[in-house]
Amino acid sequence: MSGRWPLPRAVAQASAGPVPSLFGCASRTACLAAFPGRKPVTDTWNGRAWTQVATALPTYPVALQCSGTDGCWLLGMTGKSRPLALRWQGTDWAAVTLRAPRHHGYLSALACGDKCWVVGGTGGSRENGAPYTTPLIARLP
Repeated sequence: MSGRWPLPRAVAQASAGPVPSLFGCASRTACLAAFPGRKPVTDTWNGRAWTQVATALPTYPVALQCSGTDGCWLLGMTGKSRPLALRWQGTDWAAVTLRAPRHHGYLSALACGDKCWVVGGTGGSRENGAPYTTPLIARLP
């Protein structure tokens, strides 16, 4: 890609120019820009133009990361504070079941090699009410 990269459609159409809080590219012709909020939007880049897609995003999205052939993943947590991973399916996000503890937690980063792994933290509160966090590492299917 050379020259100026056109703005995602949601940015170009808004008078105030919202900034995507989540962005990632799997290749030069496959990028996603996510705009969480009351009307979540994911813009897709095909190498020539941005296309806007109304999507369902998690209550608390934390990271959008892409890894070549493994595609793009949206990481975060649900409204019930459960770790959540979503995989881009071309037109929307699909939830991926994690082999992770079923307590409060979040996902914040992704690394892919032969398999993809996510990291984050889980936590709760001690008997005295003080919060704690322990590392969470889970393999994505």
